Amino acid sequence: MIKIHIGIDDTDSYKGGCTTYIASILSEELDKKRWIKIIDYPNLIRLNPNIPFKTRGNGSIAFRILIEKYKIDKLMDKVWNTVLENSFLYGKTSPSVVFWEGEINKEIRKFYNRALTTLVSYSYLDKIIERNSDKITIFFKEKKRSLIGALAAIGGILTSDYTFELIAYRNPSIDTRYRKIDFLSVIRFDRKIRPYTFNNFDYNKKRILITPHGPDPVIFGIRGNNPKYLLKALRIIVTKERIERWTIFRTNQGTDAHLSIFKKIKETRPYDSVIIKGRVLENPKIMRGGHILFKISDETGSMLVIAYKETGRLCKIIKLLKKGDLVEVYGGIRPPSKNYPLSLNLEKIKVIETPPIKVSYNPLCPVCSRRMKSAGRNKGYKCKHCGYYSKNLRKVVIYKPRLLKPGIYIASPRAHRHLTKPLSRYENVNRGDKIKIVFPWHYP
Repeated sequence: MIKIHIGIDDTDSYKGGCTTYIASILSEELDKKRWIKIIDYPNLIRLNPNIPFKTRGNGSIAFRILIEKYKIDKLMDKVWNTVLENSFLYGKTSPSVVFWEGEINKEIRKFYNRALTTLVSYSYLDKIIERNSDKITIFFKEKKRSLIGALAAIGGILTSDYTFELIAYRNPSIDTRYRKIDFLSVIRFDRKIRPYTFNNFDYNKKRILITPHGPDPVIFGIRGNNPKYLLKALRIIVTKERIERWTIFRTNQGTDAHLSIFKKIKETRPYDSVIIKGRVLENPKIMRGGHILFKISDETGSMLVIAYKETGRLCKIIKLLKKGDLVEVYGGIRPPSKNYPLSLNLEKIKVIETPPIKVSYNPLCPVCSRRMKSAGRNKGYKCKHCGYYSKNLRKVVIYKPRLLKPGIYIASPRAHRHLTKPLSRYENVNRGDKIKIVFPWHYP
C-alpha cells in the first residue's frame, strides 16, 4: 500500500456551507472502504488569518491514508465528486482538491509555513506544483486560488504542536445563525473537563464560545488536547437541535503556529504574521472607541501597534506600558490606510523589561520635616514653614516599581482567533507524529 495525502479547500461561502462538514461526510465514506486505511484523524489546518481574501475561517482539510496503487483513480473520483456535490457554490467559492503520493518533502512543509505566516503568490504555487508534478494531482472548479490552502494543508503534518476539535453538525438545510444550546450545560461541561479543553465559555461576558454565528451546519465545536475528553461533550452539552453527525479533527488551532517568525520592522510586509522585538517609543494613547495605539522601535525603524478594544484584558495591559519598556509584539501587519500607516494589529505581547519609574521630590526640611520649596534655579531650597534655607540640599530621587510585570499577555477568550494559543496550553503541548486514533472518532 502507498500513502496518499488529500488536501481540500474553499467549499463554503459567507452564505453557507462548511469545509469541515464535507470532511465529516468523507470521514464516514472513506472509513467504510476496506481498501482504504485512515492513518490519522482528518487534519483541520488554519492558515494565515491576516489574508484579506481568505475563505470564511481560513481553514483547509487534509486526509492521510494508505491505499493500493490501483485504487487511486477510484479514490480521486470519489473524493472530488463528494466535494462538488456538497460545496456551497456561491460568489467566489471555488473548491479544489490536491492529491499527494508518498511522504511529504521539505518543500511542501515550507509551503505550509509560508501559507501560515505570509502572502503566497500564484507564481510560487505554480513553481511548487511544477517541481513536484510526479507526486501531485490537482482538481479545481474555476480558480486556482484555493489550491494554496489545499496544498498547504497537505504540508501541515502537525509534529511540533497540535490540538483536537470535536465538531457536531446539524442538517445543512437549516441555515439560521442561532444555535439552540443549553447555557448551563456548557458551563457544567467547562467546569467538569477543565483544563483538558479550552475556550468553551467567557465568564466575564457570560458568553458561549463553542458555537459559530454563521448560516453553516456547525452546532458546536469543542477544542482540547486529548480526544477522549472531547467525547464527554456529547454526553454533557445539551442541544435542542438534532446532531446529524460529528467528527474529531486533529488541528493546529490553539497553537500560535502563525506567530513563529521574528522580523525587523524594516523587513515586514502587509499581511505578514510576525513577532517584532523593540522598545516602546511613547506612552500608549487611548482613542475614541477604546482602541489603544503605541509605537515601538528597533534598530531599523519604528512601527505603530494597534490594540483593539475587543481584545479585552489585552487592552488593560497595554494601558500600563511606558516609554522605554522592552517588549515583543505578536500580530498581523496591516497595510497603510487613510487613517494609519503600515502598522501591527496586536494579538499578544511579551513584556521583557519594565524599568522602574524615576520620580524626584524636593528635599524635606531638616528642621521641621516638611517639604521645601525651590529658591530659584541653582539657588537651593527654602522652607516656607520655618524659614530654614540651604543652598547645598538636592532633590531626592526614588524609583517606583511598576504594576506591569514581565510576562506573556493575550486577549480575552472571546477575542481569540482559531490559532490563538490559550494560556492553559503554554505548559501542555502535544508533540510527535505517532498518532493513535481513539474510537469512535466520527459518527455515523
